[in-house]
Parts: sequence; C-alpha cells; structure tokens
Amino acid sequence: MTPSSTIRSLVTAATLATTGGACGVAPPAAEPRPTLRLATGMVGASFQPLGRALASTFLKRLAMADVVTMETSGSVSNLHAIQNGEADVALAYADTAYMAYTGQLPDNPKPFSQVRAIAVLHVSPVHLLVGAQSAIRSPADLRGKRIGMGPAGSGTAVTSALLLEAFAVPLKTIQPFSLSFSEAAAQLADGHLDAAVVVSSDPVDSVQRALSAGARLLEIDGPAVAGLRSKYPFLKPALIPEGTYRVQPTSVHTVGMDTLLIARAGMPDRFAAALADAFFSSLPELGGTLPTPFRFVDPERASATPIPLHPGAARYYRERELFR
Repeated sequence: MTPSSTIRSLVTAATLATTGGACGVAPPAAEPRPTLRLATGMVGASFQPLGRALASTFLKRLAMADVVTMETSGSVSNLHAIQNGEADVALAYADTAYMAYTGQLPDNPKPFSQVRAIAVLHVSPVHLLVGAQSAIRSPADLRGKRIGMGPAGSGTAVTSALLLEAFAVPLKTIQPFSLSFSEAAAQLADGHLDAAVVVSSDPVDSVQRALSAGARLLEIDGPAVAGLRSKYPFLKPALIPEGTYRVQPTSVHTVGMDTLLIARAGMPDRFAAALADAFFSSLPELGGTLPTPFRFVDPERASATPIPLHPGAARYYRERELFR
C-alpha cells in the first residue's frame, strides 16, 4: 500500500462506518487496520517525546487508524521521510523545512515538493555550549575549535552551519563533529570538544548535564544575528530564562526557530484537517504531559508557517475562524 493509499483508506474506512448501515447494504469485509507513520527524532532531544505525545493523541482522537512513531536523527531526516513517502506526518524546524521546500538544503538542490505544513508548534532556542575553562566568549571565537554540530540529518547540523556563517567562521576553519546531543555533552565535559550546538525546546537533558559538569551557555546576539535574520526570516530572537537549568544564574539571549508539524502533500484534505483538529482539541491535555513546549503553542499564529499549509489544514483554520 502506498503512502497516499494508506491515508486514503483512513478516510474510506470512516465514510463506510457512517454510511453503510443507513443504506441497508452490508459493508465490505474490513480491510487491515491502516497505520499513520509519525517521524520524531533521536533520544535525548525534544522531537522524540513530542512525537510520542502527538502519537498518543492521534491514536485516541483518530480511532480509525494505528499510529507508530519512527525514531530518526531529526529535522532533515524527517523531511526526507515525508518527501520519499516513508512517513505521513513529522516534526521539523522552520529553517530546514523552508530550505527543503525551496531547494536550498546542503547536498539537496531539488525542492521537496511533497512537504506541507499542518501547524506551528513552539519556538526551539539555539543553545551554544562551551567548556568550563574555555576562553570563548562569542560565536566569532569558534575559529579553529572542535565543535559538536549535531548529528547528520538533524536540523541542528543545518542551523550550526548558518550560525558559523553569520559570525564569519568558515567551516574549513573549524573541526566539526557529527554527534548526538548526549555524546556532545559528554565530550564537552571531558575536554574532547570546545563547543557544542543544541537546538531543542527547553529543558534539554544533555544541556543540563553539560552545565552541571561546568559548561557555559553563550549568548547569540548582536549585528551578526540581525544580518542572519534578514537573510533567514524564520529565525527569531529567543530567550533561555534564568533558572531554566540548574546553575544557570542569568537569562541567555539567543536565536530560535519554530517547530512545525508537517505532512505529506498527498494526504487527503479531510484527514489533514482532522489532524489539525485533533492537535488543537488536545492542547490542554498535551500541556499537562509536556508542559514546557505545549503550553507555549499559540493557536493564533499556528498557521503562520514558512512553507505552504496543507490544503486540509488551511481549511481547518478557515472554518475555525468562521465558527468563532
């Protein structure tokens, strides 16, 4: 069964369930229960718990289908999974989603034509960590340094490269390492790395471990950030508030990007609208499960995505406005 037929069968099953008895005609034999595939992220980052919470919600609210989560290395991998028909729904950062849709991803010059948005969820800040004894005070000081730039296939890897570019630190002048957040935190603590970049909604376990071992969070601001945001408007000012992490005595100014819920363009409109409705109807419950990310979802800007909305999601937002 193809991805489109997988989702189409969900809608067909729901239609038969509601119309078969009324016509006095016995419904056809039940087809195997379809499965919605939701691509999440890696252990130690925010996408995995977010994805599991969403999967639980969709399973309860969209009772005609099973829902399975797929562990991935993050945003870029999820976009590939949507584009290639290996996933039906996924999480992605706004910067990588925009670059994929417009054909600007490194090593992927073709636009990802199958990627559509369901909703903006929340802002995920960029955490720039440096070692306990480091003299690094700004991203501009990262020349010649050993930097954990996130795993291959993650949004963090893409964002790290944008950040270095903004602060005039060419990739050829650093020693980049593709590491999970947990691995980067450990190597920062034992001195094998000078810095690490983590893009994730707060709080992040690996960031807490790094800070507890003596690492520091650097601020990311100034004229370089203004220039970066003018080129990539999906980036926005962000704040890691004082006390978000133990041994974090002051707030840290940084940049961040929206986390998006995305879907495959071939998903039937009716089902995309149902996904959006299931998500927003469940926000109070989700906020109790994962308070930090879901309590910061703003329904008023949920449709402000940097890539086109799925037509079904767009219909949901229009109808929500009409029935207010």
